[in-house]
Amino acid sequence: MDEVNLLELTKHIVRLQKEIYRGYVDSGRVNPHKGRLLADCLDYCLYLVLDLMEGRGGGGDKTQELLDHFMRCEAYCKKEGDRLHADFFATLQQLISARYNISMLRGKASERGEFKKSWKRTREELGI
Repeated sequence: MDEVNLLELTKHIVRLQKEIYRGYVDSGRVNPHKGRLLADCLDYCLYLVLDLMEGRGGGGDKTQELLDHFMRCEAYCKKEGDRLHADFFATLQQLISARYNISMLRGKASERGEFKKSWKRTREELGI
């Protein structure tokens, strides 16, 4: 796929979502053209992650670069009050970090075995 500036794409995502909401409030309908544009923008981001996970998206530098871009996209969405797409970009980051064992919140990344132990302790502490 041709590369695009992800922050510029995110600006379009936020704008399209606002326009779709406004149109829905006014008419009770979703503009199908704007809906398709928004869906294509979101799918582009999703396919970047899938390509990366399937080995078609570059190496380690590209992985970190994509994470950094998605963090900026998430921050932009939050600044604009678009929680839906901020969460979308956060989820893409989590998928990449889990797949490539990259630390996002902890001091270091945890592998599945370490996660299972940590999750057991967390469940016990939360009573779930």
